[in-house]
Amino acid sequence: MTATIFSPGLIPQAPDDPHYGLRAAHRSDTFDRKVDFIIGLYRDNEGHPWILPVVKKVRSPSQTPFGIMAI
Repeated sequence: MTATIFSPGLIPQAPDDPHYGLRAAHRSDTFDRKVDFIIGLYRDNEGHPWILPVVKKVRSPSQTPFGIMAI
């Protein structure tokens, strides 16, 4: 549990998010070919955002939902 400014009797502390524990474990791992898919932000070797190909396809303006064109 993390520290809080609120009195435990007033507002109970929520449990820590397990994803951030995985993030900390990932950062402390020294394996040089590790891949971070924990939080959802992917970066290439230069640190630039890497967008999954399927996400690029869905975001493409040529894609219309269910084949319906707006009039």
